[in-house]
Amino acid sequence: MFSLVVSSKVVDFMQEGFGFSKAAIIITEREKEVSARLLQELQRGATLLKGQGAFTQDVKGVVFCVITQPQVTRLKKLTHEIDPKAFIVFINAGEVLGKGFRLQ
Repeated sequence: MFSLVVSSKVVDFMQEGFGFSKAAIIITEREKEVSARLLQELQRGATLLKGQGAFTQDVKGVVFCVITQPQVTRLKKLTHEIDPKAFIVFINAGEVLGKGFRLQ
């Protein structure tokens, strides 16, 4: 069983590479400040969206960005500095294509 798990992980690494990326969804009332700091400090672009809470019906900003695994801690810190009430979801991104990541 152990060797099956190890061999499947090795195959995954060979297909996807060792570049671990995370997609981050940040729900905040200060989306412009968060995205500006992402650009300045992490050199990462972002997409700004508008969201609405299903329960509260409050409209909030949503920042969507893709970062590398080592940048996760820095993103958490800078987001918390700007908006301690921000809600962040990290999603494993198996393959990221585009500027700053793999081109093809």
